[in-house]
Amino acid sequence: MKTPCFCPETTLPIQQQVKKGEWNFYLDPVYLVAIVDFVLDEDRNDSQVLCSIQLKDQTCRVFFDKLTLLYIELPKFNKREEALETTSDKWACTCSSICLTCKTARGRCKSGFFSASLRRRR
Repeated sequence: MKTPCFCPETTLPIQQQVKKGEWNFYLDPVYLVAIVDFVLDEDRNDSQVLCSIQLKDQTCRVFFDKLTLLYIELPKFNKREEALETTSDKWACTCSSICLTCKTARGRCKSGFFSASLRRRR
């Protein structure tokens, strides 16, 4: 299982809402939407493309409802263009196409800006 992380980008918007002095528990919610090209939990045999994660306590009750991580797992999306029904389907299809295009381009590009930017990310 690949472990999703709570990256600093998710806590910064919460910190920015807090004013010095008294703590205000009425914060606006923060969502992180991550489009990933891998399956988070390969042991789980489900076909859900969207994985929603929140902080929960030992009794599985939501501990902090102001932070939600949404992972879109592209390998689980396998609809063909003619089978797309919802806006979510269309977005997932678009993201899958972009990911596939990047992988194909990565294999073909030997020089130039695209190739150099890919080397920097590794």
